Amino acid sequence: MQGKVLNKMLRRTIKETRGRFIAITLIIMLGVLIFVGVKGIGPGYRDTATSELNATKLQDMSITSTVGLTAKDVKLAKRVNGVQVAATKSTFALAASDESVVNVYGYRNNDGLNQLLVRSGHLPKNQNEIVLDSRAQEYGNFHLGDTYKLKQTDTLKRRSYKIVGFADSPLYINNNYDRGNANIGSGTVAYFAYVQQQNLDLNVYTSIGLRLTKRPSGDTYAKSYKTAVNAKLKQVRKIFKHRQAARKAELTATAMQPINKQQAKLDKAKTQVTQAKAQIAQATHGQMTTTPELTAQAAKLTAAQTKLDTAKARCTKPFPRPVTRTASARPGRLQ
Repeated sequence: MQGKVLNKMLRRTIKETRGRFIAITLIIMLGVLIFVGVKGIGPGYRDTATSELNATKLQDMSITSTVGLTAKDVKLAKRVNGVQVAATKSTFALAASDESVVNVYGYRNNDGLNQLLVRSGHLPKNQNEIVLDSRAQEYGNFHLGDTYKLKQTDTLKRRSYKIVGFADSPLYINNNYDRGNANIGSGTVAYFAYVQQQNLDLNVYTSIGLRLTKRPSGDTYAKSYKTAVNAKLKQVRKIFKHRQAARKAELTATAMQPINKQQAKLDKAKTQVTQAKAQIAQATHGQMTTTPELTAQAAKLTAAQTKLDTAKARCTKPFPRPVTRTASARPGRLQ
């Protein structure tokens, strides 16, 4: 009896507030549909991303240094078991058209890590050819066959190129213009570009990429992947443990060569001034120990010694150790 009364009251309430009842029902249905959609599409997105990043061989880790990386660093990286290694050269430059900051990479082939996905045209085959970020088509209104110019920079051997292609890079996986930061111009990279590596006037590498040859089960968000990468990171840090001191010694020795030559010349000049003063003292039986000319020369030598001491201090100043990084979940670029 009580149940019949409750059902009757419920039907009456629904009838009297039919609009509210329908609205609440639709809101619940919409919430359920959104929840199911998000839960269902998430794994699909992750599978698609993992498949594309595997196809383009995106690096799992990268090694960078503020003083550049050499062939010795590449050799050390290859000592890590179970990884594919690729060294990269890149530099920042300003576009001549609007002074946009461009991250210019050196291109050798598309068989290694971080392979480009060509959207139109082809990859650079000659020294006067350039491939631009596909976003540059909209950003700078560039087209295939256009002449593309960069402003003068010490790290590029040529400024003018022919646009032969537009491409996407696994290093930049989103669709906005977040291409990282730079130390020139506006401080923000507008887009990337690839030219033949011999166009870059660099004697060091800017980064070394490492990729696991044996892929962990699951996608790049899985715990198994993070565990595998962290294990390799420990190996990398162990192998590069003493590299900071060795690299510092190399750079210090190179920088000290001209300083040591100047120091030798300065020491010789000091000796000559000292001998001249001794001769004057001997000739005057101690009544004179110097002359205005010798005093002025000694002052110049003292000032030169101060400059050399400052240069020596700068050469021996500590610098940061090489940094090992992993792929970041932040969209846009590798960290």
